[in-house]
Amino acid sequence: MFDEAKGDSTISGQASGDEGSSIEQRLSAAGIGVALLGFGLLLVLLPPFFQSFDEAKYVGIGRNVLAGRGVVTIDGTRFLEHSPLWSVAIVAPSALFGGSPLDWGRAFNALAGLGLVALVGAFGWRIRPAVGALAAAVFVGFVYVHDLTRTARLDVPAAFLTLAAVGIGLRAFERRSARWSLAAGVAFGIAGLVKEIVLPFAPVPILAPLLRGLPGRTIARLSGWMVLAALATTAWWFVVVAGYTGRVYRLGLPAWTLGPLFLAVTAGAVVAIASDRFAGGQARPADAVGGSATLQVRRFGLTLGAAVAWFGLQLLFYAQSRDARLPNLANLAQLRAYAATWAPALGLVGAFVAGGLALLGARLLVGRRSSRLEPGTRPPSTANGDWLAVAELVVALVCSAPLVLLVATLGEPPRNYLAQIGLGVALAAAGWIWLAEVVARHGRAAWLGAGAVAGLAASIVPVAVRLSPAVAVPAGLVGGLVAGGVARLAFERLGVLRRTWPAVTAVAAAVLFVGALGVYATGHRESAGGRARAEVVDAVVAWVRSHLPPGSTVALGSLLGYEIGNELVGDYGVVRITQTSARVDPGAPLGIATPGGPGLDDWIAVDPAPPEHGRAGRLPSDDDPRSPPADGCRRLGLRRGDRHGRPDAPGSAHPRARFP
Repeated sequence: MFDEAKGDSTISGQASGDEGSSIEQRLSAAGIGVALLGFGLLLVLLPPFFQSFDEAKYVGIGRNVLAGRGVVTIDGTRFLEHSPLWSVAIVAPSALFGGSPLDWGRAFNALAGLGLVALVGAFGWRIRPAVGALAAAVFVGFVYVHDLTRTARLDVPAAFLTLAAVGIGLRAFERRSARWSLAAGVAFGIAGLVKEIVLPFAPVPILAPLLRGLPGRTIARLSGWMVLAALATTAWWFVVVAGYTGRVYRLGLPAWTLGPLFLAVTAGAVVAIASDRFAGGQARPADAVGGSATLQVRRFGLTLGAAVAWFGLQLLFYAQSRDARLPNLANLAQLRAYAATWAPALGLVGAFVAGGLALLGARLLVGRRSSRLEPGTRPPSTANGDWLAVAELVVALVCSAPLVLLVATLGEPPRNYLAQIGLGVALAAAGWIWLAEVVARHGRAAWLGAGAVAGLAASIVPVAVRLSPAVAVPAGLVGGLVAGGVARLAFERLGVLRRTWPAVTAVAAAVLFVGALGVYATGHRESAGGRARAEVVDAVVAWVRSHLPPGSTVALGSLLGYEIGNELVGDYGVVRITQTSARVDPGAPLGIATPGGPGLDDWIAVDPAPPEHGRAGRLPSDDDPRSPPADGCRRLGLRRGDRHGRPDAPGSAHPRARFP
């Protein structure tokens, strides 16, 4: 809050006194509670989306793993892109207690979604309680997250586990606790086994202590325990992949190098742990850690430099991928296409983050300028805990930014960097809370102007849920002006409001965004084409069961193949038809031939996507609940030749099922 004696405002708000701080904490906790309650209630009240391709695939993998058939899909295809941990997690409860694996997965996903919102608030709370409340409120307004949480996908659990691992790691160094370090290592390992989006964040808990001035040997000891725990948690998956492929997972090295790699990492961790014991001397007490503002600036520069180095190493590693060469990572046309495609989903949160970061930069510049022009004023101290928390989030975002660039380059959906979005929202919320304090110190014009800006910003929400801009924008402007005037009047009359204005703003935002989420979610009760896909699955399964005896082999294409196969597996053999390029040939059976290859007498699948339907064109994915099916991604199951006749024709010795 604003300190009248010193003419400055702080992020932490401690200058306003213990009473105001205590009230702010309670109000901020209430704001986070409103956000969580609204988010959770909508998950309970709304029906789940129809299962996606990935969800059906995870169910099949989990069943095969538990049945001892290995890490394969229902059709026997090996799947080593991620470990089967999530697949087993959603299938095992079904095998033990009954129920659908998808229902168990959706329940776990709902808990992970609530945890993700809470963690975004917690990272903001490290800066200031009101910042945490505003961050949680805005993240709830990011309706894309709620869409994903209504599925049994692994993206929301992966983001939740990633932020949980980073948070536990930060707490381990704050407490200087080996036990917490072991817990952080296990959390990093589990997060990586669910999905490897956690890897860019791996150095964050190790770099953050540099900001706080922890002794190097303490950092080394706790880092060693963390690495050992993460290695012990994930080693089995490296062994499994090496057994399947003869290669080291993701590194591509020969399998025999796995042993030396494990020994080298283990030896390095043990040396790091032992270095603290044999270094001699006593570590400084916790209350001595910190130092002057000048020293903190130097530490921040050193830490940021290390984060930038990690940024560069990731780019070099990603560039080894065929689709992510360094020129492609800087392909502006692809990035523009990606931004245009996902603007409806990311527009609101993107504007909030961009504006908040700009305000945070302005806060620093204003504070520095005031300290030079007015000797009686105080610049924002970078040695304070609130600014250290800001610096930690900056380091985390720099470390993890290459993954966002890679995802955009490959044309994958934003679900792969939800953790980065959450931390960006938490950081940006600090800038908006500072703006709320600035407005509070000025006259009625500032309040009306702020209300108008807030109303225009809020109008983005109804526009995103398909309300006409011609209605939403004027309504938002008028509503903002009225809200600004009412807020100014209440601010003048109520002393408690003056002490807790940022927290009150955050609570109001929580109510606003929960309401907007409710309007959106009730208008999107089903995924695009979900009902039609469910009817197709039911029809095909009913046809197969009525026309084919159990034990027959059913060939399925990629379109709804896993969804149908999960209903048939156990009673029927399931094989997969892989789509291939084809050309029109009037002399070929059915007029289709494979270019440059011999004639086929089996099932093939043809992808009708035109050659120009490039990477940007496939961004809207039928596998994403917010995206309609892309026309160029439909798969047609066709039979090449008809020598064996229809499945029910005489002389068909081993029938293969054809879709009705």
